[in-house]
Amino acid sequence: MTERKVLQVITLSEVGGAQKVVYEIAKGLCDEFEMSVACSPGGELINWLTELYPKVKVYPIPRLRREIEPINDLAALMQLYRLMARERFDVVHCHSSKAGVLGRLAASMFRQAKVIYTVHGWGANAPGATTRQRAVAQIESAMSRLTDYMVYVCQADQVRARELGIVPRRSERVIYNGIQEFVPVRGKLRTELGLDEQETIIGTVSRLAPPKDVMMFLRVAKAVRDKMGAAPWPARFVVVGDGSMRREGEEFVNSTKLDNIVSFLGNRHDVNEIIGDFDIFALFSRWEGLPISILEAMMAGKPVVASNVGGIRELIVDGENGYLVDRHAPAQVADLLFTLVADPSRRMAMGTRGRDRAMTRFTVRRMLEEYASLYRSD
Repeated sequence: MTERKVLQVITLSEVGGAQKVVYEIAKGLCDEFEMSVACSPGGELINWLTELYPKVKVYPIPRLRREIEPINDLAALMQLYRLMARERFDVVHCHSSKAGVLGRLAASMFRQAKVIYTVHGWGANAPGATTRQRAVAQIESAMSRLTDYMVYVCQADQVRARELGIVPRRSERVIYNGIQEFVPVRGKLRTELGLDEQETIIGTVSRLAPPKDVMMFLRVAKAVRDKMGAAPWPARFVVVGDGSMRREGEEFVNSTKLDNIVSFLGNRHDVNEIIGDFDIFALFSRWEGLPISILEAMMAGKPVVASNVGGIRELIVDGENGYLVDRHAPAQVADLLFTLVADPSRRMAMGTRGRDRAMTRFTVRRMLEEYASLYRSD
């Protein structure tokens, strides 16, 4: 039996949770399936995939962009269609909103591939959804009729899909994102920042874009500083990631004189090596699917303080391996952080429970088994 040909389609080749999932699928299943990835050119994902060549082929789609641009979108659609017609893939697996629309439209024109769409969080989940977000929800509902299998990375997204009237042609299922097991180490980040073991590191890892709301993280840092007043506060807030909101964040830090407790590290390719120096992980997203960064923190054995939204509720058991918080209340979140900073034994116990939970329910091996089963199905 010949290998089934699988094309994964994702919009951007940037550092992000969806991109990490695409990479893990390509890497983990390229011995069983003939694996290809189509995405916009340049960026980290393509760099990662280049290491897997020739087992994984990469097809840059220059006109594939996040913004709605009718001329570019039509050109990207035709590039995807020509690729599918030429390579005759058995499975077209789409990720992210723009690639999800264009990839499924191209596959419907080709009419031979099985079409899978993984939802990495609904933008229409955002509180006070805009007219544009509501329009996107209507488009997603229409596109579901061109989809054989809808995959949700959390149960919350599946529930939301049903509320939006999104029904695939064949079936739907939840496949949780998975993470590779790793053993955290301490020292690299502390040496880099000149910090000793007595200083607490409260860190976040995310794309610095509106959904992730790094400004809430910084407002919490300010609330901590304001609460302490002139007293010394043995903690550092660390932001790992880059994106459109970095400049606004840096301006806020400068204007509020937080530069002595807040550090921006930009994109890092050694997150698994530096997250071991975090004492507390925080993420205050406006909406979410199932964030890989929280899984990384759990695997590293760190307590997590995060927004009570989306699939985060399926990762964090409130009071057990972290806390679910109201992202509109920085002062209350600051108070919660004080209790964790003052209680290392609680942090350690929560982190241990989080690591156990990650290793039991959210592994790459389990994720790959479920996607492989879906690819094999008729």
